[in-house]
Amino acid sequence: MLTKIKYAMIQYEKGCPSRIQHFLKVHSFAKLIGELEGLDEHTQYILEATALVHDIGIKPAIEIYGSGAGPYQEKEGFKEITLLGQNVDSYNDEGKNLSWLLRQINSIEGNFRIRFVTNYPTDITEELIDTVIELDKVCEYFHIPMQSGDDYVLKKMNRRYDVKTYKIICEHLRSRIPDVTITSDFIAGFPGETEEQFQNTLNAMTDLELDYSNTAAYSPRERTVAAKWTDLYIPDNVKEERLARLNEHNRKCCLTSNQKYIGREMEVLIENFEIRKNGDKVISGRTRNNKIVHIKSDKNLIGEFVMAKITHARTWYLNGELL
Repeated sequence: MLTKIKYAMIQYEKGCPSRIQHFLKVHSFAKLIGELEGLDEHTQYILEATALVHDIGIKPAIEIYGSGAGPYQEKEGFKEITLLGQNVDSYNDEGKNLSWLLRQINSIEGNFRIRFVTNYPTDITEELIDTVIELDKVCEYFHIPMQSGDDYVLKKMNRRYDVKTYKIICEHLRSRIPDVTITSDFIAGFPGETEEQFQNTLNAMTDLELDYSNTAAYSPRERTVAAKWTDLYIPDNVKEERLARLNEHNRKCCLTSNQKYIGREMEVLIENFEIRKNGDKVISGRTRNNKIVHIKSDKNLIGEFVMAKITHARTWYLNGELL
């Protein structure tokens, strides 16, 4: 459904060759602005983009959301913009940071939403939190990969935080932003991970009350440090068993999160309309804090904002009725 309308590739070779792509995708109700593919963090398990974010900037974003942004928005009729980057917090274009960019986009006339992903835990600034609170179009949603709930494993991954620091960040976001959704990423079976360390990840997922997490079993990436630790590799059957437990834990956390919204009235941006096998007509969309909601409706309301009362909570989504 998404049509690519702008694409450029830049090759950087600063000790570790990598590809960095700028791209822009557009649909009648959604728009994705890509900053880069790669990381500016020296992680041990994913091949990093060795050029820092500020070496690249988001030129496509600046070009589109400059003086000609108004007519462009009117012509395309988009309802949601997502700024996309492996570490979106590090955006810097000659001293202009992510908060500045969000304010520029928020100033465009029209009724639409703004999201940004992905966040590195310790790079979330107080200025960014203030910006999310102050700007009416910026959504209450943070995707903050944790990767592991064990301090030793985090250190081996070369992450710049420990479990306590990550928890403080989550608690601070929730104290300042009502209804904020916090999602994460976790890896099962990182080289050398013990059963106790894996249990710490399960415990952290529960303790942090995460709303949803992407999960994966560790797989080696060429030219990464961790890929060389072959003597520490976890057997495939153990990794898959841990991933299964991680996924089951994730399901429980998601359901617990969704149950908090039963009875609430929420704004939903409709993204899909379908006629199911039983004849039911259903529209689906997302709340500002990125919860998926299915609603019975005879009308195709794709691209419209509707108010819905949440009636049921499922593992991956909510059910609601139109108000």
